[in-house]
Amino acid sequence: MKTTTRRPIGVAIIGCGGIARAKHLPELRRVRELKLVACCDIIPERAADLARRGGASIVTKDYRDLLDCDQVDAVIVSTPHPSHGSIAVDVLGAGKHLLVQKPMTTSIRDADRLLRAAQRSDKVALALPYMYGPWLVRMKELVTRGAVGDVRMARCRIAHDADHPAHVWFAQKKAAHGGVLFDMGVYAAAVLVELLGSARAVSGMFTDPTGGATVEQNAGLVLRFASGAVGMLETSWQEIGWRNQVTVYGSQGTLDWSMRNLRLAAAPSRKGVKARWRPLPLPKRMPMPLNVCRHWAECILRGAKLLTPISRGRHLVEILCAGYQAVGAGRQVTIRSDA
Repeated sequence: MKTTTRRPIGVAIIGCGGIARAKHLPELRRVRELKLVACCDIIPERAADLARRGGASIVTKDYRDLLDCDQVDAVIVSTPHPSHGSIAVDVLGAGKHLLVQKPMTTSIRDADRLLRAAQRSDKVALALPYMYGPWLVRMKELVTRGAVGDVRMARCRIAHDADHPAHVWFAQKKAAHGGVLFDMGVYAAAVLVELLGSARAVSGMFTDPTGGATVEQNAGLVLRFASGAVGMLETSWQEIGWRNQVTVYGSQGTLDWSMRNLRLAAAPSRKGVKARWRPLPLPKRMPMPLNVCRHWAECILRGAKLLTPISRGRHLVEILCAGYQAVGAGRQVTIRSDA
């Protein structure tokens, strides 16, 4: 009996800048079920360069050229933040699978439009960030099984010492709509939501823009979660030395991930004994892929559970937008959606 071999899923990348070159193309190359077939960018030379690197045969300046292309089954949207939502809606409307970069959108209105488009579509729509590394999987497992008791508070800091010039598009409010909170804070929000569930209220503060930037470069939010726990979100483009950290404080212990090390301080069994930190091993085998493109392919081809659906992206957008609103108004802002 003759068997047929399914061709790889044809992938187009819309937005061929640094994130496409540094992240999406290397991840696509590691997934044999996916094949880059088209590249689109408003700067044609940039699209042509990525196509050459990835072996794509189609190069275009207008993403609409790809929506009726039979070779394109799935699309990665990695354009500047404010355009994510409208392009992603068009991608789903054209019957293509979707992977959209973070932040999913820069407004609740656009997030709602995209959520409705995803609900109408039978295609896989995945929203970044995808934070499923061994450390987060292990932390979630420990929190879920009660290793720290009732979670009272958590802190997440995601920051780096950015070396980009101040005139780049994402440091200018007109082009990016926001600064480090949209760019890096979305990762911290994703971690806190994964560990604590849905947020219900947000307040915060930013430092003033410096060095020619017109957006915030340091941000801190305080979140209240539906569980009653408090979350502290910190993010920065101006940290000297990278030291991302996540700490969960519970009634029976404290769980901490920092400098690639995970440790637990459990409440002592008797009074007068000081709690001691002990290192914890990370999982040797992961229940999900580290490669987001592999997860995307598994969801498309085998119906795997989608770990970062558009509904999760919408909740993160609401948290971030509430942060900007809270800082601008100097008051706490309520969150209405669920993770």
